[in-house]
Amino acid sequence: ADTFNGEGCIGRKKVSCIPPQAQVAFHTGYVFDENDIKDVLALCYHFHIPIPEEYKPYAK
Repeated sequence: ADTFNGEGCIGRKKVSCIPPQAQVAFHTGYVFDENDIKDVLALCYHFHIPIPEEYKPYAK
């Protein structure tokens, strides 16, 4: 249930969202592509989330 309780802002309006940690977790456990790599690294860098092991070879 905690996976879907995130909150963010678009402009000045608060919106419900999936927290970035959960978004990163959703990108693990399968064969990922270049878009997944970009998404995960962007989330990790922006929100200071540890990079999952399988994505570390692609980190700068």
